Amino acid sequence: MDADDKLENMTAEEEPGYGLGLPGLASLALPSDGMVVPPLNFSMVSEGVFRSGYPIACNFPFLRRLGLQSILCLCPESVLPGSLEWAKESGVSMEMCDLGENSPPFVSMPLAAMRKAVDYLSDCRNRPVLVHCLTGKTQTGCAIGCLRRRQNWALGAIFDEYTRFAGPSAKPLDMQFIELFE
Repeated sequence: MDADDKLENMTAEEEPGYGLGLPGLASLALPSDGMVVPPLNFSMVSEGVFRSGYPIACNFPFLRRLGLQSILCLCPESVLPGSLEWAKESGVSMEMCDLGENSPPFVSMPLAAMRKAVDYLSDCRNRPVLVHCLTGKTQTGCAIGCLRRRQNWALGAIFDEYTRFAGPSAKPLDMQFIELFE
């Protein structure tokens, strides 16, 4: 059975991207032999630290080439069994850190969870590491912004990087959270 046959015989729950609010985002037929496809919003943050949206099946060959030691998932409620299975088979440790989100008027990401995420990304023993949320925009952007604060980056540069990835999803509350992070 080839990839096209597998795709035609899939139930909705098996479709790549199912449960992520991104149905139809990827297809098993997308990568051809030797083709590698990075996850949505993939980028290198610094040596051994990468960021992205939720990796799906067609991204696994790309991620394998990175030689990942670990993955930091910021959206544990959305983890798919196939992702856990791939990580286990690939010898990649998965760390879960539920950041939630910043939303008005009084909901803020838990500071302890953000510190845990930044500590994990800062620890060289976890590298190479991929950090991701569903889209690689706001939660991942906040985690990277807080990592940049710890690295003593200028706020203007941090906000520029955050808005470059978040686009129209950028939230003033996220930027305020990053600014106040210590």
